[in-house]
Amino acid sequence: MMNLAQFKLTSGHEIVCDVIEWCDEGDTEIIARNVMQIVAGQISDNESVFMFRPWINFIENNDEYVLINTNHIVSTNRPNKCLITEYRYAVDDMHMIAIERAAEYDLIEAEAEEELNSSDRMKKSMKKALDNTTPRSNVISFPKFSKRDDSINEDI
Repeated sequence: MMNLAQFKLTSGHEIVCDVIEWCDEGDTEIIARNVMQIVAGQISDNESVFMFRPWINFIENNDEYVLINTNHIVSTNRPNKCLITEYRYAVDDMHMIAIERAAEYDLIEAEAEEELNSSDRMKKSMKKALDNTTPRSNVISFPKFSKRDDSINEDI
């Protein structure tokens, strides 16, 4: 079950998060996850919008926690139903984007690994070809031609 809270911070940021653990008396840190900042925007002169974005970039999964220092909280409240609904949509989107980014990263990493392996094979092949310890001749052997029918005969 989610324990959602909305905080106004001394920095001016306003965040909504799932509080995992409230601080005990004397402590100054709250443990939270899925921390989303409410960002205000202006569409036109008479229309404003509010949207969510991750409060800390790349902290986007359910198993990633954030410690919030209570000395920087100006006010705390429970978000209303509309805000909770929008928050849940934003968190779901954040999780999907994180999954897609991780998959894309894995693909790029696999391609880079394959390119590195290919490069390593090429380096080994070149090293073997240029290895000075193996005696080589400057003469290149060609197949011998038969005088009878002008065909290549490798048995001659």
